[in-house]
Amino acid sequence: MADDLLTDRERDALDLAAELARARTAHLEPGSYEAHFAALGDIGLARSAYARSICTHDENLSIFALHLSRQRDLETPASFVTPTAPANPTRPPQRAVSPTIDLGWRPSIVPAPQRLRRALWRIRAALRTWAPERQRNCGWAPSSSSGVAVVVDGEGRARWSGLQHCGSVWACVTCGTAIRARRADEIGAVVQQHGRERVVMLTLTVRHAAAHSLPTLRRGLANAYRALARGKPWREFCRRLGIVGTVRALEVTHGPNGWHPHLHVLAFLDEEPCGPVDADGWHPAGVMREGHLAVDLLTWLRLRWSTMVERYLGEDHTPDHAIGVHLTAGVQADYLAKLGLELQDPSAAKASRAGHRSVMRLAADYARTRDPRDAELWRHYADAMRGAKALTWSRGARWLRAQAGIVDRSDQDLAEDEEQIASTDRVVAVVPWSVWQAVRSAHYESETACTWLLAVIERHGANAFSPALDRLMDAVDQAQRNSWNRRRRKRQQ
Repeated sequence: MADDLLTDRERDALDLAAELARARTAHLEPGSYEAHFAALGDIGLARSAYARSICTHDENLSIFALHLSRQRDLETPASFVTPTAPANPTRPPQRAVSPTIDLGWRPSIVPAPQRLRRALWRIRAALRTWAPERQRNCGWAPSSSSGVAVVVDGEGRARWSGLQHCGSVWACVTCGTAIRARRADEIGAVVQQHGRERVVMLTLTVRHAAAHSLPTLRRGLANAYRALARGKPWREFCRRLGIVGTVRALEVTHGPNGWHPHLHVLAFLDEEPCGPVDADGWHPAGVMREGHLAVDLLTWLRLRWSTMVERYLGEDHTPDHAIGVHLTAGVQADYLAKLGLELQDPSAAKASRAGHRSVMRLAADYARTRDPRDAELWRHYADAMRGAKALTWSRGARWLRAQAGIVDRSDQDLAEDEEQIASTDRVVAVVPWSVWQAVRSAHYESETACTWLLAVIERHGANAFSPALDRLMDAVDQAQRNSWNRRRRKRQQ
């Protein structure tokens, strides 16, 4: 196979290039690869990748996309389009933007599926060694004795079917990614129907330090919000702003000051917001009373939030008024990222300023370095978040969701979506239990054998599966024989 000659870095470039080539309908001649890399100043990699790419005989797999994989937010320079294959003049070039789900006005380029799948399976394998039984069996143990099927959908994407799924949005990177992607579709559909101009984002935080435990912070944050969002004062606040429903998302990051749980609340309004907007956010017009004071709505919200945080977490956790509450009018394109629902490559997950890491980045760092400190942080996080809800829809938001034609489904149902065989799906093969035991534990060409086999199907077609499986099993048998020979020689010494 031509892919046998490619390094991981070059294979990732091919994956992304195929995505971009289909999106842009651009076809580059193989002979132009070296010139593209030379223009980027990476001549050594250019020659290596160019020599290997000749074997693919596929002009769509343009190696120059490796540069775009490092700078996804930049438009492709005009010099990258060769005179022999001009871009389609009737279709303007799309912009490579932050990855998310495709839905109308939202950005349309997602992470290369094969690269994302490799990363998630690698992380899950690293976390499996000390995960609870339900997470250990996820994507590992068959759900029945009939074997594990290889399924290809109508768009040529391959997947394994017939495996158990834990359905944990917190403790499992693969189930969590699948669940968040589908929740993003749901929220995107509701926002699109209701109107982006009638949606605002509210962010609520608390003060935290390295000595504070995540379970205490999480429970206190949830109790403070429940106290904030009930009673006559909150109803009056919603009436004045015109809030008809909310979706609350819980997000957790970790940094030098310890765990940082915070809430993002998407509020749906009955009309477009009015009032001044500046760098500090939206300042809605209107006045409310807080004790003997008459204050504007944003000041009231900040005072009220500080009061509830102090009541349920203590004075040490009371945030500064300017930091604890932020209200933004007009949802921007990155609101899914703020809700923690953006589909992203784990290795590129955010490591924000001051050393804060998302939990996805934390898991990816552990899979790469096996740092015991990261392992301890992940275990603490998974235990602390057990039973917490990632998204909470208010009564009004549930009504809006129903109006958008979205059926309420559990996280477990969403995680098991890939087990459903659609009419356009094709079952390529069914792998028996004895073979699956060898496949799931093996690594081939620097990735898990499970993802390697799926990538072979997607690159070369369903007919390539059986030869690839035979080749893999031969490699597994040879590795076992080598291991036995080493043990025998060691005993003889």
